[in-house]
Amino acid sequence: MMASCSSEENVGGEPGTGEVKKVSIVVKNAALTRAFADAEDTPVANNLKFIFTTSSGVITEDFDEASTKASYGPYEVSTSAQKLYVVANAQGVAEITATKGANISTVEGTLFSLENQTIAGAILYGSNTTAFELDPDAGANHYKTSVQIAPSVARIQIAKVSSKPAQGDAIVAGDVKGFTLKGIYVDHYYQNATIAGEGDTMIDLDWSTTPTFTDYMCTEFTPATTAQLQGVNAEVAPEGHTYWDYAVAAGEASHIVLHLETVTRRNVLDTDDITENNQYVEVLTFNKSGDPVTNFEPGTIYRISNIQFSTDNLTPQPGIEAKYVTATVEVLKWNVEEITPEL
Repeated sequence: MMASCSSEENVGGEPGTGEVKKVSIVVKNAALTRAFADAEDTPVANNLKFIFTTSSGVITEDFDEASTKASYGPYEVSTSAQKLYVVANAQGVAEITATKGANISTVEGTLFSLENQTIAGAILYGSNTTAFELDPDAGANHYKTSVQIAPSVARIQIAKVSSKPAQGDAIVAGDVKGFTLKGIYVDHYYQNATIAGEGDTMIDLDWSTTPTFTDYMCTEFTPATTAQLQGVNAEVAPEGHTYWDYAVAAGEASHIVLHLETVTRRNVLDTDDITENNQYVEVLTFNKSGDPVTNFEPGTIYRISNIQFSTDNLTPQPGIEAKYVTATVEVLKWNVEEITPEL
């Protein structure tokens, strides 16, 4: 939708001599905090688009750069340019159209799929809406400002899945002694996200039949992974990497469903163990230090050190019986570096 333009925000025509702002831009890559992943998972800002707007968000100019460099420009922008917006890593994921005279909201509302939104290649977005600072040392009509860019998506990371006794520290009759993990599924998730970091189109899996799973929102194990007994708990952890990791859009918190192909429980009579097939564990709520986490924020990783369940949490069909787990999460932020345009 095109924005209406007032007479004081004319963006037409090429600026003449003495009617331009000269822009040089310095970019620093976004980085991860200490314990996220290996160096290759550090986000790198590529395919950057710099979008200048008037004070009310009407686009005046945009500039494209393929990769991170020490500096960019100088660029010439209209004297009406008052704000700067930056999008990175959108190529092949989202079609960013910064039409001169349109409002920046058209860019911020651009949708993209969560597929391929890795830690290293996540779409990055940021803006600076404060007044540009005059930089007389750089020459006539030069200004400077700074912009922070951050991932538009959030992430869920799971480090381990384990059983626990229903009561106390010892396995008693009816408790889970072992299990095989067949699948981990993200449920109640947004199909798309916007550049500005909002979820769009909520997906709720239909567990009354066999749901159609989205590949990048689940992990399936063939064959099912057998939990290893550690004391009284049986547990499964990722092989070859630290976390099961899923990109999710910001907004209402997603759910997690575990599919256990087999569950072994101690018999009430303490004789032969009982084996049950196709049991599920639902994670419908989260907390951080006892406080509920009901919404996911962009640029945030929600790390679950352990989804721990007991026999009381098992259900033969998700969404039917009110048996679910509340998971405790550690909320971690992607570090944000600054992009420093010198106008």
